[in-house]
Amino acid sequence: MAAPDAFDTESLLHELTVDQVELEAQNENLRQAQQQAEEAQQHYALLFQDAPVAYVVVDAKGTIRDINRQGERLIGLPASKLRGTPLLFYLSPDSLDVFTKHLEASLSANERQRAEIVLVDEGAPRCPRRERLPSCPRKHARPQRPHRHHRAQAS
Repeated sequence: MAAPDAFDTESLLHELTVDQVELEAQNENLRQAQQQAEEAQQHYALLFQDAPVAYVVVDAKGTIRDINRQGERLIGLPASKLRGTPLLFYLSPDSLDVFTKHLEASLSANERQRAEIVLVDEGAPRCPRRERLPSCPRKHARPQRPHRHHRAQAS
């Protein structure tokens, strides 16, 4: 009876070794995929930040979640002060209803929406600036984000 137990132990050890090698290969593949995903994320973050037009990402309530450098320049404040504030704060009174309807339509439609809004500098006596607001439908927003987002481009 000693021989079958030795065979069973040897067989089990072989199976465990094969499983370990497979797990190590899978782990290496996961590390490579994670590195590629991180590199792609950095690449697209740079494209977003360095774009020649303003991009603003707002949630379903119109709160600014992300903004690129051109957006900062357009509104006149750094991203750190803009994130978490409603985009409505930077619109002329005539544009408030236009933007609200535009946001609602963008979140419910499957095609791009367009609107024109007028930006004003918060508390500054500068001239208002009219901007076109093409928006990306919800189905194109990044799925990994927990909130419904709406991307808009001002040009």
